[in-house]
Amino acid sequence: MRSFEEVVARTRRSVVRITSGQGSGAGTVLGEGGFILTNAHVAAVGPLAAEAADGAVHPASLFALDRGRDLALLAAPHLKAPPLSLAPRGSGRPGQLMIAVGHPSGGAIAASTGIIVGADQDGCLPVPQQRLLSSDLRLAPGFSGGPMVDAEGRVLALSTLIWSGVAAGIPADSVRRFLTEVAAEVLDDPVRPHDADSRPRGRAG
Repeated sequence: MRSFEEVVARTRRSVVRITSGQGSGAGTVLGEGGFILTNAHVAAVGPLAAEAADGAVHPASLFALDRGRDLALLAAPHLKAPPLSLAPRGSGRPGQLMIAVGHPSGGAIAASTGIIVGADQDGCLPVPQQRLLSSDLRLAPGFSGGPMVDAEGRVLALSTLIWSGVAAGIPADSVRRFLTEVAAEVLDDPVRPHDADSRPRGRAG
């Protein structure tokens, strides 16, 4: 198991600050070529830019958008940042350590640690049709779209909301399904691979 400091140091290189026409949040670099995953509520309004850990700012374009799952995939081709890996399928157990990295209030990068409380499907959180990982992490606006990683630095979830003191994230399994669907759509329509899909798909499980 890596130390807390090592996990944070490795993770922060793969977290960017996303600025949009309505504010800012965080983004998680996944995959080569400058692909960034964030929340739909962070990236729904352009213009978009991604600020890397070294302070370089890169224009970003919206590649795919799913308002139902609150996920968005951005492309910043000139961004040079190491991608993070998704945790194995079925990861995220109550009591498991979780570390969130983001840009609270749009400022400098920061980290918060806590444990997973459970997977909410009972309506305690305001998205009853979507499975979320809930935790006792202390988050602030600006963590949205940033990664929640395990002790090995693998993405367990993507920070999405805070509700009555509970921090919630979109699990890696939901992220994986979203990325698989995006890839399928690009293959089906290779003429317009960068068009944003803004059709609400509803809350996914």
